[in-house]
This record gives sequence, structure tokens and C-alpha cells, in this order.
Amino acid sequence: VLFRSVSQSRYIESSSYKVGQEVRARILVDTEKNSVNSFEASVVYNQKKLKFVGYGDGKSIRPLWVSAPRVVDSQIYFSAILPGGVSATYDANSAEPGSLDLVELIFVAQETGVSEIEIQESSILLNDGRGTKLPHVAKGSLVSVLEGSGETNPDTNPPQNLEVSVIPASSEGGTPMMLSDGSPRRPL
Repeated sequence: VLFRSVSQSRYIESSSYKVGQEVRARILVDTEKNSVNSFEASVVYNQKKLKFVGYGDGKSIRPLWVSAPRVVDSQIYFSAILPGGVSATYDANSAEPGSLDLVELIFVAQETGVSEIEIQESSILLNDGRGTKLPHVAKGSLVSVLEGSGETNPDTNPPQNLEVSVIPASSEGGTPMMLSDGSPRRPL
């Protein structure tokens, strides 16, 4: 699911899941390098096909929630601010700034068929002190829910033994260390 500035091309991502599997829809915001400080949206989806179970913070920014994602009148509504504004994310491996990864909506696939996760209404405000709206186009994602169980086989292998040791600081000073393999080491 994506907010795109007006001049950007259409973007729709499709994914397939099985009944019972978790479906994660990332809300990305492309600001075209404009500094923004406020986001508000309502997201619609087929409630027979998908069940909204929660949300996770985006991977690139941590907004302050005015209203965290929740179901209101059969839509997911959220509102967030970013004090001081932000224009893009930066990745050392890319020459171009990236989209803001605002939030991840989490669903469980309930019934076979196709559902669109679509931003119905949205508002993005520029960080200009005047509350100027950033013109944008909101795009959705198509989700296919297939026959079969999305449950995985339980892990039957026990975990490896883990030994944790705390080595006290010496009388010469130094910081105590916690080691997972029991071998003593001194801080550098």
C-alpha cells in the first residue's frame, strides 16, 4: 500500500497467502523530497477475507501516534505526526532517497478469494508551518487468499543450550561483561 506524490507512476503490488497466514501491508510514503510532518488515512479491506489484528512501526521512521491504527466503522483509521518533519529515508547502498516506511498493518487471511487493501481517504501535510496539504495519489495492494492452511509445522528441535555468565569487574576497575559462551573477555 503506498501514498505516492501526484507525479509518480501507478504502483500496485499483489501477493498470495493461504487461509490462516499473516498478511503484512506496509504503508509507504513517497514525498518526492518534500519535508512532511503529518499523516492521516483510512484504509478499507474485505473483512470477510482478512481480519485486522494489529500493526507494527515502520522500518524507517517512528511516528508519534495521534491515533494508532484501529478499526473504526469497518475501516482502519490512523493519524500520526513527525515533529520537525522528514523528507525521505537514506540508504548507504542507494544513490536515491527512499520512501518513508510509516506503518505495517497486520491481518490474518480468513477466507479464499481476492481482497484489495486500499487507502480510501488520506492527508499528508507539509512541514511548512501552515498545514499545507501535499498533493498525492493513494494506491492499494491486491491480496489473494488461496485454499489450504497457512499454518507451518511446529519446530520439534530443542534449542541449543545457552550459558550466560556475568564476569565481575576486577579490582583494577573495568566494566563487567556478560558472555554467552562462558569464556572470559575483558572490554577493549
